[in-house]
Amino acid sequence: MAILINERTGINATLEPQHIFGRHPTASTKLDNPEASRTHAVVIWDGDCWVFQDTSSNGSFINGLYQAKGCKV
Repeated sequence: MAILINERTGINATLEPQHIFGRHPTASTKLDNPEASRTHAVVIWDGDCWVFQDTSSNGSFINGLYQAKGCKV
């Protein structure tokens, strides 16, 4: 288990082994930004480290850096 901290808002999210971010009502963490996709991104624990997978239509930002649509880091 891990905790993700939004440094801008101070909001914390306890990450599930497969954690979905998005506007969809079933997302693990719901995003209220209208530019976010229904299923915007997934963070997955692969047994060794956390992997970020963009599942959005337009890409994502991680620490202010743009990550292209479909990227996996």
